[in-house]
Amino acid sequence: MFLLFVLLHFGVCYAYDQLVVPNWTIATLSTTYQDFDASRAVDGNFIQNVFSCSHTDIASTIKEAWLQIDLKRIYSIKYVKFVYRNDFPVTVRLPGYSIRGSNGSTLPSPENTCYQDPGGNTLPTIIQNDCEMTSQYVWIYQNNTLDGPCPILEICEVQVFGCETGRFGFNCSKTCNHCKNNETCNIDTGHCDISGCAINYSPPLCKACADGFFGDNCTGICNTTCDSCNKVNGSCDSGCHPGWKGNYCNEACADGFFGDNCTGICNTTCDSCNKVNGSCDSGCHPGWKGSYCNEECDNGTYGKECKAACGHCFNQEPCYHINGTCLTGCESGYLGNLCQSPASQPATEWKTWLISSLTVILAVGAGVVAVCVIQAKRRGIPTTSNENEMTAHISTNQ
Repeated sequence: MFLLFVLLHFGVCYAYDQLVVPNWTIATLSTTYQDFDASRAVDGNFIQNVFSCSHTDIASTIKEAWLQIDLKRIYSIKYVKFVYRNDFPVTVRLPGYSIRGSNGSTLPSPENTCYQDPGGNTLPTIIQNDCEMTSQYVWIYQNNTLDGPCPILEICEVQVFGCETGRFGFNCSKTCNHCKNNETCNIDTGHCDISGCAINYSPPLCKACADGFFGDNCTGICNTTCDSCNKVNGSCDSGCHPGWKGNYCNEACADGFFGDNCTGICNTTCDSCNKVNGSCDSGCHPGWKGSYCNEECDNGTYGKECKAACGHCFNQEPCYHINGTCLTGCESGYLGNLCQSPASQPATEWKTWLISSLTVILAVGAGVVAVCVIQAKRRGIPTTSNENEMTAHISTNQ
């Protein structure tokens, strides 16, 4: 008897908590026979004599008998164990009983049955039934009339084993608080068998989404340009990597802007700046150099990539770093905006041009005279020498 008491009473022998607490848990009978009230089923007394047991009334008008155990809060229940009287010829009044669960104090419908005895067999006086459910109230129910004028229950002690909701496993040592719709996880595995995991938790144990994932079952992939994304909808609530903007950090900075939240303004001397750090990766405007195009060309150079050399500026002043213009004029002997042409070069070129032009004109004139003389001879027109001879002849005759 002592061994039976130890095995039944101490929860350490089981993998789950014993949820019935003597002098705390409330029991109620559908009817009561004499003074065999329901409290005897939850008083911690495992003696199986009828005088230590609860007992429903005996009357031909009674159609059902039940014992209600109120655990005072909702638990995740694994199994129910109860002790029946053993001072009566076997358990003749018990076959066909059922166990139901509910969260309300009204007798639940048969759909809430977690165990149904098939009947037809002689039952032991100590019975344990698997009865997985999430309930506050446990009901042992009988509507079979087997010995006597009506259904009768004679239960000496009830134990209910399970865990607080949100816990599972051996000795209820593990937690599981993230099933969808606040449903309770499987008391053995911790899995959310009914509706799966709540959003932003991943199966099978409904752990929080790992970094980089979000949404139902953590199947959504966060944008890689996100500092850290919202585990529910993937939005980048903590901001974007430099160079990106928008709720989901999927919009590059507009041209001319860069950096965190695209608040950096690119240097105007940049061909186009890097949207992350503002560097001028595509090069600088003429006259500028450096990673950010914020340095003027060194003295003596100008233009694109500062590769052009300045001309002969007055007093060796540096030229304008953008286009090479000598702003203070040229040194003696040089002309032009860039001071790269020697001053003598234009005169020499003019003389050469003039001589060449005169030579051409003289040559053309000589050619024209020659042509005229030839044509005159062919037409018989006296030439100048003939005219002179004729004049001399006339003078002689006179």
